[in-house]
Parts: sequence; C-alpha cells; structure tokens
Amino acid sequence: MAALNTALPDIARDVHATSVQMTWIIDGYTLILAALLLPAGAVGDRFGRRGILMLGLVIFGIASLAAVWVQTPVN
Repeated sequence: MAALNTALPDIARDVHATSVQMTWIIDGYTLILAALLLPAGAVGDRFGRRGILMLGLVIFGIASLAAVWVQTPVN
C-alpha cells in the first residue's frame, strides 16, 4: 500500500485521472487485497505456502508489467 500511495501523483499525472478516479484506484487495490487475503491463506495452507507465494509474485509481476501500457484510468 505504501508503494501505491507513493506513486499516486505520478499515476494521476500520467493517466490524467481525476480525484474520484484516483480514489477508485486506491479502493480497488484495497478491496481486492482484502477479498483475496483469507482465501489465499487457505490455499497456501492446503498446497504449500512457498508455491502459492511464488504464484502470487508472478501474477503481481505480470500485472505490474501490464500496467506500463495503461493510457487512461478506465483501460
């Protein structure tokens, strides 16, 4: 969350986002994190924490790379 808050001014400038859109970017990140936290823990307990952590890091990395091509907040 700290990285997102640090990057907010750059994100707003680069994608020309309004304050309402920036609020939704923050809320979307927080809601997804909260919704997936418990299920991810249960999956990690069942299939192994290290493997699930690595899968999560790969998915996060791919999503972060995909964010490079975002032109507007609604892409």
